[in-house]
Amino acid sequence: MGVFAMNTVAIDTKDRGFEDFVAIPDLAAGMIGEVLSLRSRQENSEYSGERLTNKSQVISDWFWYRSGSLKKTCVLIDRAGKGKFGVGELRMEIR
Repeated sequence: MGVFAMNTVAIDTKDRGFEDFVAIPDLAAGMIGEVLSLRSRQENSEYSGERLTNKSQVISDWFWYRSGSLKKTCVLIDRAGKGKFGVGELRMEIR
């Protein structure tokens, strides 16, 4: 406790156990980045009909599926002014 440690998959052994461990969060982070980019572009211009890639659509369907036993959340940290940051949870609502 009280120690921060950070690793990359470069430390992984030949069995790729750590790489497998981070694969799902890595895919989810890529999908969330795509969702936020698409949303930002749509808010700044007229709707162009642009959609998520098929891969991101599948991952987002899984990530925001509410009835499963695995609980998932997306915590966002963003700038909230000069030298300040805001922390919040990204929630996707179906309209």
